[in-house]
Amino acid sequence: MSEIGNFIRNYDYLNLTKSVTEEQTKLYEAPHETWAQMGSKLYHVCVCNTKAIAATGADTALFLFVSTMRSCGYFLKPLSAPDLPNAHDNVDYLGNAIERALFFWEPEKKELFKEGLSDGWSDEWNIYQAVGEWSLAHFYENKAAPGFYKPSFLSASEPLANDESFISVGRAFQGLSTGNKQAILKAIYKQEEPAALGGAARNVYLNLRGLASLLHQGNVGFLQAFKEYSEKSEEKIPSAPPVEFPDYWNMPRQA
Repeated sequence: MSEIGNFIRNYDYLNLTKSVTEEQTKLYEAPHETWAQMGSKLYHVCVCNTKAIAATGADTALFLFVSTMRSCGYFLKPLSAPDLPNAHDNVDYLGNAIERALFFWEPEKKELFKEGLSDGWSDEWNIYQAVGEWSLAHFYENKAAPGFYKPSFLSASEPLANDESFISVGRAFQGLSTGNKQAILKAIYKQEEPAALGGAARNVYLNLRGLASLLHQGNVGFLQAFKEYSEKSEEKIPSAPPVEFPDYWNMPRQA
């Protein structure tokens, strides 16, 4: 069952037709100089086309099934991640969390968000809220990794009004199915609505966002790390060299 689950989880449309397509490509390159070769090639082309039609039908049916299940939070593809250096302090951690999330974003949207990071404001996103959510999601996703840095501002975060805390939400997240974890992380990192989630997974998603809200509403460690990260990012942007205009008054006149 695990092999079937892995196949469906990594499935893309027309995966089933790849082998048939490769067979067709090789077949078209086969010689057809004699009548025997032409007859053999025609026979195998007909057989191959029949396989292609059957494979396309199976692909279409499987794609409809898989896309429906993924929209419900099942069989989601594993989230790819950038190769990030180990964080050594809160500022490094914040940078890694931001890079982890923006890894999914299109270049234009990524640049717009980074502009908002330097200003602390954006018309499209609540910058502080998004970075807070990414900080929590990045930790919950990777906390079991050896030597993974735990930022101090997460430990110092206040509990929610429903008594859920950084620790209890993390424990609930770990208890979810792989599909629900992937759905929550994808929604948080891409700042979009998640796929259909069950009651427990929905509560984790909402509580995570609630904890992120508390981070930027008074968590001094988070706000300080955000400030230092913004200043550090601005230092990396080289300033434009001064433009030197010619001194027309002192230029020699042409005869």
